[in-house]
Amino acid sequence: MDNKTTNWLKIGTSLQLANVIENVNTTNSGVIKSSLELTSDVPVKNSDGTWGGVSNNSGWVTAPANPVAMAQINTNTNHKYQILGNVYAEVQFTKDLILRNEVSGNYNFSTNNSFQPQTTFGKYTTPNPTSSSYSYNQDITTVVRNYFTYNHGFGKSSLNVVAGHEAQLNTNAGVSASRSTFASNNVQSVSSGDPTTATNSGNTGDGSSESYLGRVNFNLIDKYLFTVNVRDDGSSNFPSDIRWALTSSGAFAWKIKNEKFLGKATAIDDLKMRLSYGLTNNQGIPGNTYISQLSTVANGLSGIGQYQANLANPRVQWEKTRAANVGLDGALLNWRINFSIDYYDRFTDGLLLQEPFPEYSGTTTSWSPGAMKSPYVNVGSISNKGFDFRIGTRNIVTKNFTWNTDITISHNDNKVLSLGSGGKDASLTSGNSRTVVGQPIGEFYGYVCEGVFATANDFKTHALPADQSGNPRPISKSGGGIWYGDRMYKDLNGDGIIDTRDQTFIGSPYPAFQFGFNNSVTYKNFDFNIFFAGSVGNKVYNQLADTHNNPLNNTNYFSGALNYARTALINPSGDATNVNNVYVTNPNTTVISLRNDNTNENDRFSNLSLEDGSFIRCKTIALGYTFPAKLLAKIKINSLRVYVNVANAFIITKYTGMDPEIGSWNPLQAGYDNGNYPQSRVYTVGLNVKL
Repeated sequence: MDNKTTNWLKIGTSLQLANVIENVNTTNSGVIKSSLELTSDVPVKNSDGTWGGVSNNSGWVTAPANPVAMAQINTNTNHKYQILGNVYAEVQFTKDLILRNEVSGNYNFSTNNSFQPQTTFGKYTTPNPTSSSYSYNQDITTVVRNYFTYNHGFGKSSLNVVAGHEAQLNTNAGVSASRSTFASNNVQSVSSGDPTTATNSGNTGDGSSESYLGRVNFNLIDKYLFTVNVRDDGSSNFPSDIRWALTSSGAFAWKIKNEKFLGKATAIDDLKMRLSYGLTNNQGIPGNTYISQLSTVANGLSGIGQYQANLANPRVQWEKTRAANVGLDGALLNWRINFSIDYYDRFTDGLLLQEPFPEYSGTTTSWSPGAMKSPYVNVGSISNKGFDFRIGTRNIVTKNFTWNTDITISHNDNKVLSLGSGGKDASLTSGNSRTVVGQPIGEFYGYVCEGVFATANDFKTHALPADQSGNPRPISKSGGGIWYGDRMYKDLNGDGIIDTRDQTFIGSPYPAFQFGFNNSVTYKNFDFNIFFAGSVGNKVYNQLADTHNNPLNNTNYFSGALNYARTALINPSGDATNVNNVYVTNPNTTVISLRNDNTNENDRFSNLSLEDGSFIRCKTIALGYTFPAKLLAKIKINSLRVYVNVANAFIITKYTGMDPEIGSWNPLQAGYDNGNYPQSRVYTVGLNVKL
């Protein structure tokens, strides 16, 4: 039969199912924080089997909870169900032209069951009565794709053209119910609580996008490769008059190895240069932020009322990135060495961020009852320049033994170029991080500590903090004065006093470079793989250490707090309030003294709060054995492999917190560690069978 003149139809489908049960009690960051707040004399359980707790809350505003008990007695379980599937049909009109129609769906369903009994551990009592809640959420994404593909070859050249249309619809909905005051902790369903305390809520939402796309690939005599892409994307996240964005890109690759002048270069097995330039767009913000949304609350007048839940931005639009890339790929010495080098330059304009307003504005960047969410805005432009380098080697290759190594190194320079109409003096402040023109986004901003006041000469030569009138505070042991053991901060502007004008950029949460190191070994039917990843040069704000290294806090001290500034008298029988008769016996410490006065604001954010977040982590160790094919043939099995894996086997770091590898949902406030739960070590034993 002649395929050149006969149309044919191909139909296919696929389906994937997943079910995940997750107990989230032990992954809450409060577990780490509470564990460190409890002193070592508090048992996990008392001798009579009851849970241990603080027995004397003298000085405690609120005694800390027993984190082990809270993880055991509370119920907080997520059930997640996911169905992925697609159906497609391909119609071939000619030998070169095919039409593909595809419908795919991603269905996510989840429930959360929570129960928190009211109980007491020593002096600690859970702040709320016994409560139970149950929620159900669903998220459904449907995508329809239709596109033509044209393939034609002529000699050593070929042409590939794709043109099509894509539409996506996302819908989500959720309901929740809760009650409190239960007759017993043994019956935990929501319906068993006090009916007068019943609350419920529900939400629905949707979003959609549509795209028209085209791509042309042209291979000229297997030496010169050309690619052109064009897309027109529309998103419901933006107002109707600025909903669509056109993107395009072009790329060129040159197979240098195929040129005649390298024909006799036997040491070079492959060599290719790549160039590309293009524009991409980002729509990554929640839907309906460009219009005002309302929330309903109870009030004492009409029973219910509504308030504005967000500050709308009717002119928010696509974030646009222009990117240029140059790369070189190669293989040498009979494919024993292969490498890839890429340099990129990306310029992002109209950066999409949720703008943090001052607290007095009544807005928030996260959900909070009664507060308005701050708007999503196009705040300015940023630059990202850097390189990626990879080299792979086949170290040993024999009949029974092979050893391959891969090394990757990445470096990125981030710089803010503009923050909109504010010009070069504009800034965004979030927590103890600041974003300004000319600096990386979200860099730490604070004071530089130069030790503690340890001698009488320090008070003469070092700037003192300013009072409310802008004058230096007095040198005095009594309240309101600066005294021995208070911290000295660097006078950056040279005006002789310490105030907010002496703050500066003190570190970046972004690494100088990142790397990966992978080794794969095979010996006969055994295979072994070990993979390391690391980060060098980034800073982490260890908030727990900042708190627990303060000897004036009534929490369990870190060892650093024991090195507090100790004072002594030059003349033991002299005046203890005379600045010339006192000194610090350990002048190199940066931990404040035990004087109960904070006129100096010793807890202000400074370089002392930051730690080196560099690390090397063994990401995976895997060992496997593949059974011989001759043995499997006797039992009608095509292949059989058993394996054991260890994920997050160990980490090497100077960081004193639980885990330096922390993420952030807020790019303006990256590198903050307030007791983040560390990555778990996971052991896996598995079996792969093909029949």
